[in-house]
Amino acid sequence: MKGRFIRRAAAVLTVALLFTLTGCMLKFTLTGSDSYIVYSDGKVENSDFEEDVMSVDVEVTGFIPAIPTVLEVELEGLIMSMSMDPSEIDLALDTISDYLYDFLGFDSCTFDVVTDTFVVYGEFTLSDFLGAIGMSSPETDLGSIQLSKIIGTDAYNNFITRIAYVSGNYTDPATSIDYALTGALKTSTGRVVGSLELWFDGLNPAI
Repeated sequence: MKGRFIRRAAAVLTVALLFTLTGCMLKFTLTGSDSYIVYSDGKVENSDFEEDVMSVDVEVTGFIPAIPTVLEVELEGLIMSMSMDPSEIDLALDTISDYLYDFLGFDSCTFDVVTDTFVVYGEFTLSDFLGAIGMSSPETDLGSIQLSKIIGTDAYNNFITRIAYVSGNYTDPATSIDYALTGALKTSTGRVVGSLELWFDGLNPAI
């Protein structure tokens, strides 16, 4: 009888502990290490106009394993041009959103001719997120990690290639597209365990 009571008490304590630790699940915050420029020739520069690669600063809270396997993203672009008239911008919004949706393998897209913006929605598969960010034990600040390590080199290279192509083929010189890449890190069960914010410009330089 006493042993049964002890087992029940232990079970109750275990459940109580799990509820207490719910807020201690691993949470990841990925924020752009800099603002970047992607030129129409594919070159990437940071805000100091030095050739670079896109990176994010990674912060972690909590200690209970919750491994993200998918990065769901929203890529918004704002077209700003000194050489394109409103009708050309409207056409570019439609063309660019369709192109990125198709060649990035994303899920859907939309555009707004009033705000001169387009949005593409999709996801990246994360094969080994903890290995990609170099996390072998609980830490709070992992520093700057290249985006290619997180989403994979092929996905990153394709991403940069498509952004560059859009600027070089669907906008006139002296046009920039202000991009915001935001997203949610999710586990295989759909639990949101992190966020992403990254900003960059796609630039077709003036001749």
